[in-house]
Amino acid sequence: MSDYRLLKRLGVSMGAGAAAAAVAGYVSSRWLFIVTVHGSSMVPVLSDGDRRVARRTKRFRRGNLVVFGAPRAVQTDDLEWLVKMVASVTYDLAGKSIVEVRGTTEQSWDSRHFGNIRGDQIEGVLFETCSRRRGQAAAPDSMGSPSVR
Repeated sequence: MSDYRLLKRLGVSMGAGAAAAAVAGYVSSRWLFIVTVHGSSMVPVLSDGDRRVARRTKRFRRGNLVVFGAPRAVQTDDLEWLVKMVASVTYDLAGKSIVEVRGTTEQSWDSRHFGNIRGDQIEGVLFETCSRRRGQAAAPDSMGSPSVR
Protein backbone atom coordinates (compact mmCIF):
# COMPACT_ATOMS: atom_id res chain seq x y z
CA MET A 1 0.00 0.00 0.00
CA SER A 2 1.38 3.41 -0.91
CA ASP A 3 1.94 6.02 1.79
CA TYR A 4 -0.69 8.23 0.13
CA ARG A 5 -3.28 5.44 0.32
CA LEU A 6 -2.33 4.81 3.93
CA LEU A 7 -2.91 8.48 4.76
CA LYS A 8 -6.28 8.38 2.96
CA ARG A 9 -7.23 5.21 4.85
CA LEU A 10 -6.41 6.93 8.13
CA GLY A 11 -8.85 9.68 7.19
CA VAL A 12 -6.27 12.28 6.25
CA SER A 13 -7.74 14.44 3.53
CA MET A 14 -5.32 16.72 1.71
CA GLY A 15 -4.20 17.77 -1.73
CA ALA A 16 -1.54 15.80 -3.60
CA GLY A 17 1.18 18.36 -2.77
CA ALA A 18 0.37 18.31 0.95
CA ALA A 19 0.27 14.50 0.94
CA ALA A 20 3.66 14.35 -0.76
CA ALA A 21 5.10 16.79 1.80
CA ALA A 22 3.65 14.74 4.67
CA VAL A 23 5.09 11.52 3.25
CA ALA A 24 8.47 13.18 2.64
CA GLY A 25 8.52 14.44 6.25
CA TYR A 26 7.60 10.99 7.55
CA VAL A 27 10.28 9.32 5.42
CA SER A 28 12.97 11.84 6.37
CA SER A 29 12.24 11.57 10.09
CA ARG A 30 12.13 7.80 9.86
CA TRP A 31 15.48 7.37 8.07
CA LEU A 32 17.29 10.64 8.74
CA PHE A 33 17.88 12.63 11.89
CA ILE A 34 20.00 15.58 12.94
CA VAL A 35 22.69 15.23 15.58
CA THR A 36 23.99 18.22 17.55
CA VAL A 37 27.46 17.73 19.03
CA HIS A 38 28.30 18.84 22.57
CA GLY A 39 31.87 18.50 23.79
CA SER A 40 35.33 18.12 22.31
CA SER A 41 35.99 14.38 22.30
CA MET A 42 35.98 14.23 18.48
CA VAL A 43 38.00 17.38 17.65
CA PRO A 44 39.09 18.10 14.87
CA VAL A 45 36.59 15.82 13.09
CA LEU A 46 33.61 17.22 15.03
CA SER A 47 33.50 20.36 17.15
CA ASP A 48 31.19 21.55 19.87
CA GLY A 49 28.02 22.91 18.24
CA ASP A 50 28.39 21.01 14.95
CA ARG A 51 25.17 19.66 13.48
CA ARG A 52 25.25 16.60 11.25
CA VAL A 53 22.66 14.60 9.36
CA ALA A 54 22.67 10.93 10.25
CA ARG A 55 21.07 8.03 8.42
CA ARG A 56 19.34 5.37 10.50
CA THR A 57 21.10 2.17 9.53
CA LYS A 58 22.78 -0.92 10.90
CA ARG A 59 25.30 -0.89 8.03
CA PHE A 60 28.62 0.66 8.92
CA ARG A 61 32.32 0.07 8.44
CA ARG A 62 35.69 1.11 9.79
CA GLY A 63 36.11 4.88 9.66
CA ASN A 64 32.38 5.73 9.85
CA LEU A 65 31.16 8.16 12.48
CA VAL A 66 28.34 6.40 14.31
CA VAL A 67 25.68 7.46 16.83
CA PHE A 68 24.84 5.00 19.60
CA GLY A 69 23.25 4.96 23.03
CA ALA A 70 25.76 5.73 25.77
CA PRO A 71 26.73 2.59 27.71
CA ARG A 72 25.50 2.54 31.32
CA ALA A 73 29.06 3.10 32.56
CA VAL A 74 29.11 6.63 31.11
CA GLN A 75 25.38 7.44 30.84
CA THR A 76 24.11 10.46 32.76
CA ASP A 77 20.97 12.59 32.58
CA ASP A 78 22.55 14.90 30.01
CA LEU A 79 24.53 12.20 28.18
CA GLU A 80 22.34 9.63 26.46
CA TRP A 81 24.04 9.36 23.06
CA LEU A 82 27.64 9.26 21.82
CA VAL A 83 29.27 9.84 18.43
CA LYS A 84 32.51 7.95 17.84
CA MET A 85 34.52 6.60 14.93
CA VAL A 86 34.40 2.89 14.14
CA ALA A 87 37.92 1.55 14.73
CA SER A 88 37.19 -2.11 13.97
CA VAL A 89 34.33 -4.53 13.41
CA THR A 90 34.51 -8.21 14.33
CA TYR A 91 31.84 -10.89 14.45
CA ASP A 92 30.92 -13.42 17.12
CA LEU A 93 30.02 -17.06 16.45
CA ALA A 94 26.38 -16.12 15.84
CA GLY A 95 27.43 -13.63 13.15
CA LYS A 96 26.57 -10.54 15.20
CA SER A 97 28.90 -7.57 14.90
CA ILE A 98 31.09 -6.39 17.76
CA VAL A 99 32.30 -2.81 17.23
CA GLU A 100 35.30 -1.01 18.68
CA VAL A 101 34.66 2.75 18.74
CA ARG A 102 37.21 5.48 19.38
CA GLY A 103 37.26 9.21 19.93
CA THR A 104 40.00 11.41 18.51
CA THR A 105 41.48 12.53 21.82
CA GLU A 106 43.10 10.68 24.72
CA GLN A 107 40.41 12.06 27.07
CA SER A 108 37.56 10.69 24.95
CA TRP A 109 35.24 8.11 26.51
CA ASP A 110 35.33 5.20 24.07
CA SER A 111 35.89 1.43 23.86
CA ARG A 112 39.08 1.78 25.87
CA HIS A 113 36.88 2.74 28.86
CA PHE A 114 33.57 0.93 28.40
CA GLY A 115 34.54 -1.92 26.06
CA ASN A 116 33.28 -2.76 22.60
CA ILE A 117 29.64 -2.27 21.69
CA ARG A 118 27.22 -4.51 19.82
CA GLY A 119 26.40 -3.48 16.26
CA ASP A 120 22.68 -3.44 17.05
CA GLN A 121 23.32 -0.60 19.54
CA ILE A 122 24.27 1.73 16.68
CA GLU A 123 21.43 4.07 15.79
CA GLY A 124 22.92 5.57 12.63
CA VAL A 125 25.86 6.83 10.61
CA LEU A 126 26.72 10.53 10.26
CA PHE A 127 27.21 11.68 6.69
CA GLU A 128 26.50 15.36 6.11
CA THR A 129 27.26 18.67 7.83
CA CYS A 130 24.24 20.90 8.47
CA SER A 131 25.84 23.84 10.20
CA ARG A 132 28.46 24.76 12.71
CA ARG A 133 27.38 26.79 15.70
CA ARG A 134 30.48 27.15 17.83
CA GLY A 135 29.91 28.19 21.40
CA GLN A 136 26.11 28.25 21.15
CA ALA A 137 23.82 26.02 23.13
CA ALA A 138 21.76 24.02 20.67
CA ALA A 139 17.99 23.98 20.84
CA PRO A 140 16.28 20.58 20.71
CA ASP A 141 15.88 19.40 17.14
CA SER A 142 12.41 19.32 15.63
CA MET A 143 12.76 15.68 14.57
CA GLY A 144 13.34 14.40 18.09
CA SER A 145 17.02 13.98 17.32
CA PRO A 146 19.64 13.30 19.92
CA SER A 147 22.22 15.71 21.19
CA VAL A 148 25.45 13.83 21.57
CA ARG A 149 28.96 14.05 23.02
